[in-house]
Amino acid sequence: MADSTETSTTTSVSAQAGTEASTATSPEKMKTIYRTYSVPQADGQYFTALIAPGDYSPDYPYIDTPIPDELQGKVAKWDWQLSKWVDSMDDPVAAEINGIKSQNAALIAALATTTENLQATKKSADTANAAVATLIAQMADDKATGATK
Repeated sequence: MADSTETSTTTSVSAQAGTEASTATSPEKMKTIYRTYSVPQADGQYFTALIAPGDYSPDYPYIDTPIPDELQGKVAKWDWQLSKWVDSMDDPVAAEINGIKSQNAALIAALATTTENLQATKKSADTANAAVATLIAQMADDKATGATK
């Protein structure tokens, strides 16, 4: 069980609510709860650990589900839709944003290649048009002079 010396962000729920401290003073009658946030706080975490009486029943945005061991050392975030702790780096929105960024990079590269190809095609078309114009002019000269080959 956590106590108020465990972390600098740990606070008493009664102190957080602005009421007098609970008469339950023994550690066996206290439990750790978490105030969850949808965005990281100044310390980079998505929660604040609090100490509450053992019989306290938390409600949104508070929870009493402990952070799983597999998320220790990671930035844990409570997912209200899944009702469980998740790695904030596995956040579906973040994953979608990263996917879009990746697609954007690929599209920018494809656009650059397409632009280069378009410029080369325009250059080839200009050369072909100049050759056609030369042939038309030559045919007109030949017709005017009556020259045949």
